[in-house]
Amino acid sequence: MKKQTRILAFILACVLLLSLTACGSSAPNPTAANTQATTPKDTDASESNVHDMKGEITFSFWGLPEEVAVQEQITAEFNKVYPNIKVNLDHVSGNGDYNQTILTRIAGNNAPDVFYMGEVMVPIYSEKGVLEDLMPYATRDEIDFDDYWSGVLTPCGYNDGNLWAFAKDCGPYFIYYNKAHFDEIGEPYPDGSWDTAKFEEVCKKLTKTDDKGKITRYGLAAENGWCSWFALAYKNGGKIMDDECHRFVDDPKTAEILQWYFDLSNVEHVTTNPDIMVSMGGGAEVDVFKGDLASMVIGGRFMTYFLKDFTGDYGFTTFPKAEDENQPLQFVSLGMSKDSKNKDAAWEFIKFYCGKTGQEINSATGMGLPVMKSVTESGVWMLTGETEQNKDVVMAQFNNTKDLPYHPEWGKVIDDIWTRNMKEAARGKTTAQEALTAAVAECNAYLDENGL
Repeated sequence: MKKQTRILAFILACVLLLSLTACGSSAPNPTAANTQATTPKDTDASESNVHDMKGEITFSFWGLPEEVAVQEQITAEFNKVYPNIKVNLDHVSGNGDYNQTILTRIAGNNAPDVFYMGEVMVPIYSEKGVLEDLMPYATRDEIDFDDYWSGVLTPCGYNDGNLWAFAKDCGPYFIYYNKAHFDEIGEPYPDGSWDTAKFEEVCKKLTKTDDKGKITRYGLAAENGWCSWFALAYKNGGKIMDDECHRFVDDPKTAEILQWYFDLSNVEHVTTNPDIMVSMGGGAEVDVFKGDLASMVIGGRFMTYFLKDFTGDYGFTTFPKAEDENQPLQFVSLGMSKDSKNKDAAWEFIKFYCGKTGQEINSATGMGLPVMKSVTESGVWMLTGETEQNKDVVMAQFNNTKDLPYHPEWGKVIDDIWTRNMKEAARGKTTAQEALTAAVAECNAYLDENGL
């Protein structure tokens, strides 16, 4: 009964959290008392014995309908190696419903054996003691962590000796651009070296107006959410929270870069803002890009899926830098339920999915980039038309990442308070500094009031 009460309280605390991937300093330490991992059973050294393992597991995941086919392909390859492990695929449609569905199942003692977690959810689940620590399994099987990007390890407790989840794909947010529009203004395709001044110059050149002064094409369909805002803050050497991720900070560098970003729309009129997007029909920024109403758009690697029907040629590059090269690395990971009845089989599936074969299959879809350095360097993930320059851009950014400001109350403090205040600045209703000061005060007051 105590366990169910604790998990139900966890659900109520997390219902507001809809961010999964998405969009700092090292991740907060998991609560060791609540997260004692079960030591994996000793396995015979014979590899054939491991592959003869029998069992049945359920794997829950979110995503587009097309992702089901990816999971089926990975599972089919897994079953060539582990023919006696049955994997039941559970597609929970809709990111917004996913967390609540998984949490409800955990509370009802019906948790899936393996399930997706967005990067911001890993510390939340681990702190509540519902995850199996994968580090004992990884240590036993001598996983080469040197071949994994640090940006997908530290948020999962790696620096504290744990592995609460294993990332299956990742990627920073990029800026996608219409090559024809760059050709039109005689501008070379960006190679990742541009700074904010160059970016602003290009936005101005790309923006078009009719003979009455009405804007007919924006330089950028701007994304106004924490994924872009935090990326910009890091590129300017700014912080969101203190180094321990305990309290929010009113960092002038964060306000400075966000004011520049918002001014591109509200002063320079070369990018969209939330109100402009509403006036254009309230659709997604990528639709504005595909409709030739903007020359650039922001998004993760998943953007390649939404651009499948784009008739032009596009490229992608990094955010413009100001004082720093760093940027957050978003990822989706696989976690194991602490209550799984078949943990060894669940681990073998996770290990396969996050290993070389799984990485090659998953990254080739264009829905995410590899978490393994060797697979990234191989270029197997590159889509038709992508070049070595694209690979160089990815490699350069992967070598310059900084963790998001992970906090168990992410849904309230980031998705609600911080975003709500900053949206007003994005709309031009207040300055970025005023919005940041208000957000920091409200976030910290909430944490103080709740003893967090």
